[in-house]
Amino acid sequence: MSLVARIPGSARICRRSRTDVLALVIRHGMTMTVIGLLIGLGGAYVLNHFLGSAMPRMAASDPLSLVLTAVVLFFVALFSCWLPARRATKVNPVEALCGE
Repeated sequence: MSLVARIPGSARICRRSRTDVLALVIRHGMTMTVIGLLIGLGGAYVLNHFLGSAMPRMAASDPLSLVLTAVVLFFVALFSCWLPARRATKVNPVEALCGE
């Protein structure tokens, strides 16, 4: 059994519904995603201004492309959290806790 199946399995043993377990896993993954996106967008903004002062002929920043990239990455991360969480909620909780 993978770790992704063990954690929701132990949460389901504690009488949580499948939707609660799904929300728990997605919320944890998306929290990390949002923190990473905020750090990345801030870093891109600072780096763009630093490079703009170091290289005056460099093209100006395009905030639309930064935001669109962040939105695409957000939805990719959401799908990447949802898919294994959905699969893990289908596992029998006793099997997940006992191992292989």
